[in-house]
Amino acid sequence: MAERVRVLVLCVDGSPALDALPEIENVELVICTDANRLLGSESADAQNEIGPLDSFTAVLYVPPADPAQLCEVWKSGKLQNIKWVHSFSAGVDKLRNFIAECLLDADGKDNGIPLTNGRGAFSSSLAEFVFCAALHFKKQVPRCQELKRSANWNPFVMQVLRGRTMAFAGFGNIARATAQIAKAFGMRVVALRRSATVSSDDAALLDAAYTSEQKHEMLAAADFVVSSLPGTPETVDFFDAAAFGSMKRSAVFISVGRGTVVDEDALVDALENNAIAGAALDVYKSEPLARTSRLWECDKLLMTHHNADYTEDYFALGWSVWRENLECFLRGASSTDRMATPVDKLKGY
Repeated sequence: MAERVRVLVLCVDGSPALDALPEIENVELVICTDANRLLGSESADAQNEIGPLDSFTAVLYVPPADPAQLCEVWKSGKLQNIKWVHSFSAGVDKLRNFIAECLLDADGKDNGIPLTNGRGAFSSSLAEFVFCAALHFKKQVPRCQELKRSANWNPFVMQVLRGRTMAFAGFGNIARATAQIAKAFGMRVVALRRSATVSSDDAALLDAAYTSEQKHEMLAAADFVVSSLPGTPETVDFFDAAAFGSMKRSAVFISVGRGTVVDEDALVDALENNAIAGAALDVYKSEPLARTSRLWECDKLLMTHHNADYTEDYFALGWSVWRENLECFLRGASSTDRMATPVDKLKGY
């Protein structure tokens, strides 16, 4: 009989993820909505409810649970048998301190415990949002609506996507899913990467690749700039005044990765000064976005509220990626690179 695997699921009370909780033979998912109870005066009662902490071999973190709680429990030494940690979301920037303090050795090296994420689960919905935004601006939807409101018949010339250049900053799962659609529209696809060499896997999608030193050259050539960059210290304000200044006045900027990569004041300035034609944001530096943010007043800005990927099957998709990694874990994967969606702890994605 296979050994039973116990997984500690850290989530908030009432998390919608629990509505899609899978039932898997020999796998016990134990819900914890307040990891602080595992320490201090309530620890005995809490452990009576969920069992001994050293019986868990895996942890599943479901945002917006507090990762600091997980960090404190981990550092108490009570989770000493954990052999795998998974983040339900694709981004792991909220886990940065946990990774640094609990999943790296004292010398800053990977401690060998695999960390995985929800990468790929939500890529297709974000790709759809990118083209919702692209068509919103190129087909001049706001203009159409204004003409309708004013009962003004004006058959203006329509623009097309075919032959336009879509440039990606970050070419992971989201960008690849989006690039496939771009190719179907007959667009030219380029990307900013660590290397200008296009791999055989990406050759069918990429017409050209640029390095970080060629950032402004790529931006200047793009009709659409799509950011799917991860949130790391190196990517903070990656899109600043200089970046927006390099873009065509007809360019559209679309951000679906992490909000920290955009200097929002610089973006507002670029829109108000007609330095670029439009922008679409699904993510922001601080969420929820403050009512005082200048972004709310931008006429040429399409905004969603970090919900472009929040589809009806959002949690089912997330659990599906977790199960792919679970299968690797049950087969005996003991290192990150043998998991389905491994995270490089040093890079943060």
